[in-house]
Amino acid sequence: MNRRAFLKTTAAGGAGLTANLACSPTASESPSDSGAQGEIPAFEFDDITADDLQRMMESG
Repeated sequence: MNRRAFLKTTAAGGAGLTANLACSPTASESPSDSGAQGEIPAFEFDDITADDLQRMMESG
């Protein structure tokens, strides 16, 4: 392969990759398995501080 053919091949590959990335859906457009978008399920330790968690770990 000569330099000219190499440059043509890499330019075509780069253009294809760019076009593929530009046309692919973003994470916000993809369907979510966990329900409504932006919704985070409640967690049992949501309102507990780091000090509370540390005390709970020390006490067992």
